Formats: sequence, C-alpha cells, structure tokens
Amino acid sequence: MAAGGTPVRGWRSLLFTAVMSLFVVLFITFALLLIAADVLYIDWQAVLTVMTSGFIGHALWMSLWTSATTVALSVLFAIPMGYVLSRYRFPGHVIADSLVDLPIVFPPVVVGLTLLVFFTQTPIGRWIERAGLEFSPRASCSVSWWSRPASRSAQPRARSTKLTAGWRTSR
Repeated sequence: MAAGGTPVRGWRSLLFTAVMSLFVVLFITFALLLIAADVLYIDWQAVLTVMTSGFIGHALWMSLWTSATTVALSVLFAIPMGYVLSRYRFPGHVIADSLVDLPIVFPPVVVGLTLLVFFTQTPIGRWIERAGLEFSPRASCSVSWWSRPASRSAQPRARSTKLTAGWRTSR
C-alpha cells in the first residue's frame, strides 16, 4: 500500500480489471439484446386482447393475492424464527435450524410428492380435500409458502409439480 492507504495498482491489475469488466459488459449487452428482441417481436394488440380476458385477469389476481399473502406469512414466521435461531442456543437448536432449511434444499419434485402424500394419505390432508380447499387461494398460499425456495429453480416445471400434487387445471 502507498502512504495514503490506497493500493498500488500496476498494469497487470488494470488489465485483469478490464478483462473481468469486459465479461460484465458482454453479459449485460446480451441480456439487453434479448429484451429488445422480445419487445420488438411481441404483437401488442394480441397482448392487450389476452390481458383483458377474464381468465387471465383471474389468474393475475390469484397470483398477486397468493404472492402477497405468502410474503406476509413468510415475514410473520421468518423474522421471529431468524431472531431466535440466531440469538439463542437451546436443546435441539441444530435440529430446528435444519428443519427450517429443509424446504430450501428440497427439489421441486420432492416438494410436490411430499404435498401429494400429505393431502392424500393423512387425516388432516383428507379433511382439507373434503372441505373443498384443494384449489383455493388459501391452498395456493400454503403450497407457495412451503415450496417457494425450491420452486425458484424450476419455474417451467411448476405447473407439472402442481398437477402432480393433485391440483386441478379448471373448476
């Protein structure tokens, strides 16, 4: 370090920074080109027609409602759990911490199969099904809340996973 506390940068350091920055610039440029291609390709009249249909409106409302409720539930549970697990040590702390992390490491297929088993093989799951809650905003929030971390990595398979878990495509 120089006397003023700033590191001495040689030509190798500058070259390394330039090469690494080039990768960032190339990646961002490619992403912007993809977005531009999508914007230029879209038939905006078709988008307007689809967005004004009742079916899409219902799907958007259900998605927004589910997301907002899931975030509220996650915050309601995550803040106290995070506080307790980070500040206090108690018997079973490692087990509790592992159980909290479990949904993050489950693949989406395992989450779907676990929910399928829960809803078809347990008394509570069968009661929920008999009550008619198998495809409702409350059920959607429940599934989203439990499978949220795992489903981020496999959005294209989300519909198949939901169907595997017993969801119906129409009512």
